[in-house]
Amino acid sequence: MKFRNLFNKDNEIQSKFNLSEVEFFLLVLKLIPDGSYIFFDQTEPDYWVIRLHPWSYRSDLSQYEADYYIKDEDLVNRMREILMHTPQDLNEIHHLYITSPGGESIFSSFDNFEVIYLCEELKIKIKSQINDRLD
Repeated sequence: MKFRNLFNKDNEIQSKFNLSEVEFFLLVLKLIPDGSYIFFDQTEPDYWVIRLHPWSYRSDLSQYEADYYIKDEDLVNRMREILMHTPQDLNEIHHLYITSPGGESIFSSFDNFEVIYLCEELKIKIKSQINDRLD
């Protein structure tokens, strides 16, 4: 999968797709394949560590933050629930990296969504979802 720089400014998410960062993040989670690996580079809020524990994996069980989380529909629903109540939590995610179940890079975000990279397939899915909403 080819990675492309889609955004390089915070406000481009809204101008390109007319979505808030929270809406964009939840859409990405919805569209990535089940079984994908979500890495927060141990920057997730403490509240998330607790609420997302059922989807977490730790190579060192004494470690508080997860190495990664495994995506399924229940994880997406839990994230939606969390972000409805505390959307500002998304600002604590400095680095976000998502790979497919097979290990291919799907999505990457640096510096609190300042710079976002995503594979072409995900970009097409996002545009399709946006167009479906407009129809």
